[in-house]
Amino acid sequence: METVTSVDFKRHLARYMALAHRGERIVVTRHNRPYATVAGGEEAMTHTGDRFGKTDIRPLGKNIAKGKGLAILLEDRHGGPDR
Repeated sequence: METVTSVDFKRHLARYMALAHRGERIVVTRHNRPYATVAGGEEAMTHTGDRFGKTDIRPLGKNIAKGKGLAILLEDRHGGPDR
């Protein structure tokens, strides 16, 4: 486990991301107190939701979700509209 200040983490982000990817755990401090922990991602921790892979890629624009973005995220998190 490596401890680093938030300033150094920001300055050397690529280095710390590579360390986390290799399995190292990084504790980011702010004002000498633990503020965040960075660790490598695992397949089990990846959110996919019900809509994963079931839509076309669309160009970014204003109001794509027309105000429904939060509802869509919550629906995916809880397993769909009927659950």
